[in-house]
Amino acid sequence: MNRLLARLTFVLLFVAVIVGSGMRQWSGAERRDRIVYGSLMLPVLYLGIIFVTEAHWPNIDTLFHSIFAGPAKRIVDLFQPGG
Repeated sequence: MNRLLARLTFVLLFVAVIVGSGMRQWSGAERRDRIVYGSLMLPVLYLGIIFVTEAHWPNIDTLFHSIFAGPAKRIVDLFQPGG
């Protein structure tokens, strides 16, 4: 429980610093800028939840692996002797 509380505190402080540092710009921002800011905060919140709960959900590594694993293997096979 202590570890969960420490992780939750860290994530809350991290998000508070990010949001707090952008509050001045937020008040004068256009709608489009607010949408972009909010969409950039979604991965932060998602990764924060993964960090706090220690869940084994897909991470950015999983995304990159699924996109680049096949082409990377083909490139490596191309340079293998006899390949």
